[in-house]
Amino acid sequence: LEKYPPEVRAIMERLTDRGHALTYEKLSPAAKLRYAALHDCFKPHAPDTPVIIVGCENDAALLNGKSGVATGFQGQCWAVRLHSGELKGVEPINLKTPGGIWMTNAIESPGTGTQCIATTLARINHSCVPNARKLRSQSTGEWVLNATR
Repeated sequence: LEKYPPEVRAIMERLTDRGHALTYEKLSPAAKLRYAALHDCFKPHAPDTPVIIVGCENDAALLNGKSGVATGFQGQCWAVRLHSGELKGVEPINLKTPGGIWMTNAIESPGTGTQCIATTLARINHSCVPNARKLRSQSTGEWVLNATR
């Protein structure tokens, strides 16, 4: 996305968020939990951004995995309208975007040219000092994991 002007990137990110929010809603509850557990480098940055609620504790833990739309930033929380219509205040640290998860973790599917998420590979190298790298085998097209230390 870096090769595009900022205004084009913003449109592409919003389209990606909306498309992957629709896909997220079709996942099974177990698949939603696996997807929401992945890293997101693209936090909500504008009102009307689709979001997934994660990492809440105590009474708010019931919100984990639920999705909705961040309608605006109010003080220290995003106002999130859940699909039920209910409005909740959620701290930014507890929000991820469906498209952000996709853009952070998707890899090219071998032999198809399309992208997919391999949940095990997605958890590799989310470190400032990574100790593994994933490479694509030129002969088979499969992903290979190599330890770097």
